[in-house]
Amino acid sequence: MQITVNRFLTLLILCMCSFVAMAQKVTVSGVVMDGSLNEPMTGASVVLLQPKDSAQSAGISTDLEGRFKLPAVKAGNYIMRISYMGFQTYYRNIVLPKNNKSINLGTITLQENSKMMKEAEVTARVAQVEMKADTFVFNADAYRMPEGSMLEELVKKLPGAEIDDEGNIKINGKSVSKIMVDGKEYFQNDTKMALKNLPSKLIKKLKSYDKKSDYSRITGIDDGEEETVLDLSVKKGMKDGWVGNFDAAYGTEDRYSGKANVNRFMDNSYLSVIGSRNNVNDFGGRWGGGGSGITTSTMGGATFAWENGKPEYTAGLLKLGGNVRYSSRDSESETRTNSEMFLPTGASQFSNSKNLGTNWSQSVNANFQIEWFPDSMTNILFRPNFSHSDGNSFSNNRSVTFNKNPFEAGMTDPVDQYKEMNDEKGIRVNGNERLNSGDNYSNNVDASLQVNRRLGVPGRNITLNVDGAYSESDNKSYSRSMVRYYQRTSDELNADYQNTMSPSKNYSVQGRFSYTEPILKGTVLQLSYQAQYRFQDTNRDMSIYDKLEEALKDKDLTDVTAADKFPHATRHNGKSQRATRGSPGDTKKTPQSPLPSPK
Repeated sequence: MQITVNRFLTLLILCMCSFVAMAQKVTVSGVVMDGSLNEPMTGASVVLLQPKDSAQSAGISTDLEGRFKLPAVKAGNYIMRISYMGFQTYYRNIVLPKNNKSINLGTITLQENSKMMKEAEVTARVAQVEMKADTFVFNADAYRMPEGSMLEELVKKLPGAEIDDEGNIKINGKSVSKIMVDGKEYFQNDTKMALKNLPSKLIKKLKSYDKKSDYSRITGIDDGEEETVLDLSVKKGMKDGWVGNFDAAYGTEDRYSGKANVNRFMDNSYLSVIGSRNNVNDFGGRWGGGGSGITTSTMGGATFAWENGKPEYTAGLLKLGGNVRYSSRDSESETRTNSEMFLPTGASQFSNSKNLGTNWSQSVNANFQIEWFPDSMTNILFRPNFSHSDGNSFSNNRSVTFNKNPFEAGMTDPVDQYKEMNDEKGIRVNGNERLNSGDNYSNNVDASLQVNRRLGVPGRNITLNVDGAYSESDNKSYSRSMVRYYQRTSDELNADYQNTMSPSKNYSVQGRFSYTEPILKGTVLQLSYQAQYRFQDTNRDMSIYDKLEEALKDKDLTDVTAADKFPHATRHNGKSQRATRGSPGDTKKTPQSPLPSPK
């Protein structure tokens, strides 16, 4: 017995130590050197793997001096793997203690792979990654890709690259906000579109760098705003015609899936058209995968860019670009649950439920860009955007509780049969039904305009920025809740009907005028004036009823089709409204009236 207690205490202490260790994060750093030349190795892949399943916990590439510093990971045991094409892969078991915030492994040398070097006599080795200034350049030809693979599979192979389920990319710890093709934006701010639909065979190189803002690019003055982008260069041989992929599948239970993309790339322009439709819960065009029930998803879009071929920053240069995206999802699900709960008294309580639900939504997004140089000193950049979304949902959730097993009482479907059953033994406890229905829509329009004029002296500029946005939305919901009690003196029914509407409208306008004057090398003086106006109008209207038939008499609820959604009704009334409107500092509120309790 003493041994058992000691073992338990030991196990408890070990668990507590493990928990503390997991909470502590540790960074790992070091230097990777070429064992033959005794030179730093640039672009070597350094990753930490989990011993149990070899899952990657952290990864990065070495810099120009061969140095690396892995992102912080939880304390524990890991396998370090360092690899570089043409060299033997280096493995090392390391322990990251909980009491250290960082560990320096010193210098690690890699040895040439003699077998691969013999092959290199016949076939030249292509470097996986190069470092040019502050830009990582990955050579796509250095990675073996299966036929028909997309950009996503290629990016996953890059040293230091990570992709999550939502299509978000990190390269060497930096989040990639845009994917570009030959310096032109590809599906603005939607990296997953490119990952899922650009064939990897198109790509020659991938460049990761920090892109300056439009203001910095035009004026040459660093405003501190930048974003990490992944810029793809297309192979020359892929610019001779159209390139595309087509996939189709059909299975049992009328399940199907189809995807298609067509691309045309030229030196000064490109056009990509993509589309997909399936009912196998694959949301790969823009969304993550999986989901409950059966979901039919449709996705389509097109993106383009065009330049008139004039040199950069010269009079007459015109650039056009943009994209349009459409997506829709239609899902339905059914869930049944049967459970038994054992009570302290020795008796049991049985619960049965059935949940039915449908959900439909669609969205349209459009983004465009127009850039023009009327002369070599003036730049005009205009970016308009539009989005629309709408949808509806319906759910029917029913449950019933018994003090005896309803299946032993001869019932085959307790949820559907409990109302009509001959309950002489009084096994019914309560039944609950809840119906929910909702509709929603939103519209958004915004645009930005930048006009810049250089005034002869490098760094001397005047700039006008104007931004405007308008949005409107409305959400309507209807619900019915009914609870029947069978164990009271007489059967009792409690009903609650609720209608809610919440329209909203917002718009804003802001402008900024600035003048910059160089005063010292690397230093400028900037004078600016900025003004803005914002308006917000939001309302919430809620009505609660015991019985529904008089809800249609409420003039404020003329849009409510409750009679179709919730039959069998009479009335109880309650209403509240809250509204705010005006500009900041000018807020008006309508007092909220109390809501009566359902009878």
